[in-house]
Amino acid sequence: MPGLIGVSEFVEETREDYNSPTTSTFVSRIPQFRQTIAALEENVYYQLHAALSEKLLCDDELEFSVEMQYGS
Repeated sequence: MPGLIGVSEFVEETREDYNSPTTSTFVSRIPQFRQTIAALEENVYYQLHAALSEKLLCDDELEFSVEMQYGS
């Protein structure tokens, strides 16, 4: 499977498709575009999950600290 593509490469493919649709390779690259989007979505999901987990951990630590200092 081909590698991921960058925004500039996608824009260039789109421009070529628009300017010369009969010789464009855009359609043949759609699986690569989809692979790139899926990888980006997965990356965002894991980053968001990690950030939320870290926030929850910090909230739990803060709550525990307050309880230890002031009681429940």
